[in-house]
Amino acid sequence: MSLLKEMLQERAAESGPAPIDLATIKASGLRKARRRGLVIGAATSAAVMAAIMVPVTIHLDHNPTAAPVTDRDIQPGREPLSWAIETTLHTTGGQTIDVGRTIRAYVEVDHGFVFTDEHGDVWQIHGHDVSKVGSSRDDGTKQLVADGRYAAWLEGGTSPHFVTLDTQTGAVSRIQAQVDSATPSPAIYALDGTRLYGRDSHGVIAIDSATNTVTVMTTNAGDLRINDVEHGTMLVTAGRPGSERSYVTGDLNQFGHPLPIAPGGGLSQGGHYASTSAESRTGLAIVDLTTGTVIRPAQAKQFEYFTAYRWLSDNTYAAVGVNGLRSTSATKLTITPFRCVVGQECEPLDLGWPWPLELPIGENLT
Repeated sequence: MSLLKEMLQERAAESGPAPIDLATIKASGLRKARRRGLVIGAATSAAVMAAIMVPVTIHLDHNPTAAPVTDRDIQPGREPLSWAIETTLHTTGGQTIDVGRTIRAYVEVDHGFVFTDEHGDVWQIHGHDVSKVGSSRDDGTKQLVADGRYAAWLEGGTSPHFVTLDTQTGAVSRIQAQVDSATPSPAIYALDGTRLYGRDSHGVIAIDSATNTVTVMTTNAGDLRINDVEHGTMLVTAGRPGSERSYVTGDLNQFGHPLPIAPGGGLSQGGHYASTSAESRTGLAIVDLTTGTVIRPAQAKQFEYFTAYRWLSDNTYAAVGVNGLRSTSATKLTITPFRCVVGQECEPLDLGWPWPLELPIGENLT
């Protein structure tokens, strides 16, 4: 059970029957953002998040075939941020698009967005054009993943398929998921270029939409989850509930030493940093995978939670600070967005974000 949900339940017990449904406060949604988003921790002041450098010696037993770092990986991360409220998508660049249907979950692609609605249909936004591109299964897990111009999802029904869309050309790859009653149900994990990582009865698989080939990464899928992949490097959570650890590896059958931080999180666009999530106020941690240095916030006083949900470049990420979780009124919940550079101050953004809203993490928060 997440710390967030425990806090809400404790508050409800103290106050008697809560005047609002706990689900309305989006407990499970914020838990998802912490677990499968990028980072969770706490900020330190009203304007900035100071960081301290904590040297930690770690062994990184991974040697994947690395793709070259591109200009996109090292840009300072100044592109517009986005958020969605009911049927409308907004960006800090001033773009507002009413898509005429509820945006349940969405992701960003190179030149637009891909989202799912309340019926499970998948839609692409390009400029102000909105077109249906498929249908997805909504079972409370990740619905969409994206990388560059590609987006992917799991198509539901009696015969589920892994679907990858090239949003530039419109080309679609559909690979049938193998299902049996003795193994966990199919799921998607991450997208790295044309390579979609997911799970079916074979185990953890990688599907290359450019060649329509499927590679079984490991048959041991039960206690393993891929959180993110960049240039072939995987950030993995492995272990039974309560004893999970986080690893960076290029081989799912050989993890090596765990990272000295909580499981979950994601990788920066160049793969030089791993960010982690944790069920505690001291959980924010970003690991420099070259030096092993762990970067943590200096204090934990400003926000009840401070969550980084998206990497903007190899050293810049978007984050939100959350307060009001102890209140019995949903109107007291406040979300402050930030743009952060690893090891430097975080820049608060005055965007007037309400709650509820959706962020580009491929999962429904509301």
